[in-house]
Amino acid sequence: MDFLEPARGPLRGGTAIRIYFSGSSLSQVTKTCVFDGIPFGPAVQLVGEVICKVPPASSLGIFAPQRISLELSINGKDTSASRLQFTYLHDITVDSISPTFAFAHAAISTDVRIQGANFFNSPDLACRFGIASVPATFV
Repeated sequence: MDFLEPARGPLRGGTAIRIYFSGSSLSQVTKTCVFDGIPFGPAVQLVGEVICKVPPASSLGIFAPQRISLELSINGKDTSASRLQFTYLHDITVDSISPTFAFAHAAISTDVRIQGANFFNSPDLACRFGIASVPATFV
């Protein structure tokens, strides 16, 4: 296992994470994602990657943000030699968005201010408007 994305998500779980591999191909055996020693799956395998759905933190006995280990198992018992890390975070809450509307075909872009709690300052920070995703700035 080389890396995963995203490497963090909300305590409520449900985040689809992609685990990427390089160099060797994976066998087509059914895989299970193992979060902090607890199997949760099955995983979906694609070429060079495996997709896992993150369980709710409470199902792992976790009730506050923290980092956990992630492994893969092909038989439900034995796990991969390498481990990756996933971090549970508090759920983001949005209190307000300003302005609440803008013209879609405006010649000038519109800055949007989103206020709330538990935002995470990251180079990956972005806002999504429909299917368009744009970089965001943490202030």
